[in-house]
Amino acid sequence: GCKIIGYVRKSPGKESTTTRLRLLDSMVDKLMKASSVDMVFGSYSSTSDELFVKRDITTSTVIQRSITKTPLKLKQFALDLLQYLATTTYPIAIVAIDFAGFTTNKPDLVHFLRVHKTVKNIVIDNIESNNEAYYLTREQILSDDTILQLFDCRSAPVRRSLMS
Repeated sequence: GCKIIGYVRKSPGKESTTTRLRLLDSMVDKLMKASSVDMVFGSYSSTSDELFVKRDITTSTVIQRSITKTPLKLKQFALDLLQYLATTTYPIAIVAIDFAGFTTNKPDLVHFLRVHKTVKNIVIDNIESNNEAYYLTREQILSDDTILQLFDCRSAPVRRSLMS
């Protein structure tokens, strides 16, 4: 079996820090409830096509988890994911809410998977927006251009934090 980790990403915007943290917290709750993830990593403010190594380089903040009252750290959060993947020996499945919630940068996704060989699966939860979920293996993404093309999907922002 795989260790299941979630990934959330908030696009840059004009909302207050409080609102941004509330929206991220909502996305984390959705992943924890719907996907039974072991832990959640994410990006406080990044675009869907931004390189993983460039996400949240200067951001340092904490989300206070309303349900458990345990703080969820977002300190260089996307970079924490990369550090975790570089040091773990467990096979990993990453779950994200829609493709753009993970990445739309196909070359960076290929690089990400080639560097982080412990990532065995990427699960995209599009249940609320398209009534579909995708369970993709690293091999499918790296060898099948039609599968990789699924990540080139950004037409309009999906309000991931508002999905129930």
